[in-house]
Amino acid sequence: MKSEYSAIRRFLLWWFSEPMSPWVSVNVSVDFLAAQDYLEKLALDSSKPKVSVQHLLCACIVRGLQKVPQANANIIGGRIFARNSIGMAMPVNLLGHKGGAQRELSLMLVKQVEQKSLRSLAEEGRNSVKQEREGKLANPFLKVLLQMVESLPLRASNRTFSMMERMMRQPRFANKVYELFPVTTVLSNPGSTLPREVDGVLFRSSSLNIPLRGMHIGSFWGISAIQKEVIPIQNVPTVRPMLPILLIFDHRLIDGVKATQLMMEVVSCLQNPEPIFGETGQLPLAISEQ
Repeated sequence: MKSEYSAIRRFLLWWFSEPMSPWVSVNVSVDFLAAQDYLEKLALDSSKPKVSVQHLLCACIVRGLQKVPQANANIIGGRIFARNSIGMAMPVNLLGHKGGAQRELSLMLVKQVEQKSLRSLAEEGRNSVKQEREGKLANPFLKVLLQMVESLPLRASNRTFSMMERMMRQPRFANKVYELFPVTTVLSNPGSTLPREVDGVLFRSSSLNIPLRGMHIGSFWGISAIQKEVIPIQNVPTVRPMLPILLIFDHRLIDGVKATQLMMEVVSCLQNPEPIFGETGQLPLAISEQ
């Protein structure tokens, strides 16, 4: 359903229309000590799905998007379409796995993440990664699209992409695609391939100028490797495990104030996760309306 637009929102939709880029990036580094302790506590119960850093961050992002729902939207044909549900897409590295014989990268989608718990999110995520790395694409729409493109010569595949791009500017078609592949945010984890400790080096997040092509997604998140850094804790220099986080948001959807609120909701969640997700990680991610 189309939202009502303020004068500022109308101006930003026009100002950042193609070929201008609407993307703004925010970088923070978060004290991960409490989250690390929480993950270690959850890992003691080996009978339940193991929760990773990426699963925890995914859950925290879901909490943040519920607090700042304006960011959970798609822009189609110059109009904003708010989404009631959160779909999290995450790239999956296939190199070194069976699925890597066909393609080097895949993409898994967790639908309606807000309806899950941290544990169920971890279980679904791990099952999806396993399936993708075995070369079995989980999402039917993505499977058909990739198989069609891979069967075409390069010039024909370029024409196919261009045709789909034109069609994706039409709300009726784009919303049908959204029903098949309902993604509103993306989480990437390049830090998983980085060495954990390198003397004299601190890895940081990067920035990405996202092309205004194909399916629009409201926010992109990236995390780097957890590293020990000296930070002030109550004005005392302290060594803590720090997690760099990158947020890239569409300025047509939210402004700097809302983007900061979104990032700080994620940070607050990471710094004190147990009351939010429960001692066993079984509490629902959905925020109560009461």
